[in-house]
Amino acid sequence: MLNPAEFPTSCAGKTSGPSRFSIPLSLVFNLRQRDTTITQEFKFARILHLPTTAATQSSISVMAKNGANSSPSRGSWQLSIPDRAYIACDFVSRAPHSELNHKEALEAAKQHHDRVHEEALRALELYSLEQKQKELAEKRRQVEEKSRVQREILEEQERIRKEELSRIQAAQEAEKARLAAEKRKAEETAKLQELKARKVAAPPAPAPVPAPTPVPASALKPPAAAPSTTSATGASLVNGTKPSPTPQKLALSSASKPPTVGAAASATQVVQPDTIKRVHQNLKKLRKSMDELIMENKRTKQNPQLNQVSDMRRDIGKWVGQLSVGTGGNKKQLNWIMEALNKAKTIPCPLIDPHEYLFEKREPVGQDQPQLPSTFLYLLHIFAKKVVKQFAEECGANTKAADPIGVLAVQIFSRHQFLWRGKSMIDILMAKFYVVCPVVLGIRGNENTPQGRSIVGWRYQGNGFMPEAQHYMRMTGFGAGFAALTLRDFSKSPMKPPLAPSCYWVAFSAIVNTPPNEICSTQLCVLKSMIEGHEHRLLTFWGNMGIAAIRAALIELPRRCPTKDSTVGALQVLGELLFKNTGLPTR
Repeated sequence: MLNPAEFPTSCAGKTSGPSRFSIPLSLVFNLRQRDTTITQEFKFARILHLPTTAATQSSISVMAKNGANSSPSRGSWQLSIPDRAYIACDFVSRAPHSELNHKEALEAAKQHHDRVHEEALRALELYSLEQKQKELAEKRRQVEEKSRVQREILEEQERIRKEELSRIQAAQEAEKARLAAEKRKAEETAKLQELKARKVAAPPAPAPVPAPTPVPASALKPPAAAPSTTSATGASLVNGTKPSPTPQKLALSSASKPPTVGAAASATQVVQPDTIKRVHQNLKKLRKSMDELIMENKRTKQNPQLNQVSDMRRDIGKWVGQLSVGTGGNKKQLNWIMEALNKAKTIPCPLIDPHEYLFEKREPVGQDQPQLPSTFLYLLHIFAKKVVKQFAEECGANTKAADPIGVLAVQIFSRHQFLWRGKSMIDILMAKFYVVCPVVLGIRGNENTPQGRSIVGWRYQGNGFMPEAQHYMRMTGFGAGFAALTLRDFSKSPMKPPLAPSCYWVAFSAIVNTPPNEICSTQLCVLKSMIEGHEHRLLTFWGNMGIAAIRAALIELPRRCPTKDSTVGALQVLGELLFKNTGLPTR
């Protein structure tokens, strides 16, 4: 490279001799700058893998010949006149920042950018392809998993269906075998009787067999008032002491078909299932016709007061669902429901005969009207439906919740303004209750068959019967509700009870006296909830007879059950708890 410090003083514009040509100092600096530019261009081209121009290559070759990359000696930078002229001309003709150099650099950069862009697009395409393959594999795995789960569910349903079918078939075969055995036994008995009759020369004419008469409930009802000693005994048992009462046998009915007692009727009145079904169907028709009448009135707006019935119906359901456990906490709900029912009797509407919704025909008493407003009967039916619904939904898990519901229902149906011809209209409530819980009427059925389940009140849900746990929960609520409705003490009230305690006794005896081969779990579930929490009332009403009834239900009945399932165990556990907490002889 050229070193300006080594220039002689003559280089500033003077000549050292005639045979020497001195180079100006400015030209030397320009040559140095050109060498540096060419070197940098060459390095940039090598880094970017770009082709070098012809001028750059020639300049590099010149620099290599003259030692451009090293510090030359003093005399190496001095050139002859022709070389110096060539270098000056080449530097002037090809500047380092010329347009041609810029275009070549831009074209090379564009090619490099396009190549990088294409590689990036290929990489992105490969990445997208991999992601799609992963998504397809995940979807395939999910579809296979879903198919496997559905297949397992179908297999489990098929297995359950086969087990249910085999169980039903086994029960049917057992029933057929039992009937066949009874038939053979009857045939053998008939043959024996025929043989005995042949041996007698002149057999007497057989006397006509009288038709069996239903056992009246009055024969089942124990004394209404127990002696003072009995009351003292019951009180001592509740307090925890253990007296030793004399053993007494429970006087319960042992008829094969226990009589069913009407709620509003007397204790000896027998209500047939057809009568209950008729009243229930009439109540359904009443509700449907009233709904249609209210909708029609909303369209025509002829009777503005009739539009209030829909609001009162919703409010009745709301107030029944807001009852609380305890004394004196439900007066607001009672007053509002009474106000709604009283107001319904003043709304202009069609009048109907209440006999369609009662179990028995009633004779006129005083100034009672032969017909009642349809809005009043409609809201009374809505109230009864809500009460039964609360028994099923709330009292299964908490039997104590049945007491305020039963108190409210009894208070409403015992009010004198809601009586008709001197008797309560609680048949509207009991018709619905007997349909959902027929075992309190003494009705029995085989729970291993669909027909038997329908008979004992097993509810349909979807395409089949509801699960056992849910069914037993409902029946527990109904048993507690039946006890809350019937075991009410009206000794200090001027009103008459709509349901006498004898209704409880008849239902109790119908379940306890069931033959062992006809006992079902639904009966035991209802019986347990009828006793649990109400043992003190049995002692209040019946004294020692109540103790005997509890022992028959919690000790003797579980022993007679052919199968020991969870409901049988629940009765035995309840007996142990009563013995531990109250001292009752229930174990």
